[in-house]
Amino acid sequence: MRFIYLILLFKFISFFFLFKFYIFIFFFL
Repeated sequence: MRFIYLILLFKFISFFFLFKFYIFIFFFL
């Protein structure tokens, strides 16, 4: 159960960083 939670957390963090990266590109274009 904890392993699934850890994977979910990792995917959420990666998605969050990807979202910030797209916002950064959007503002600089």
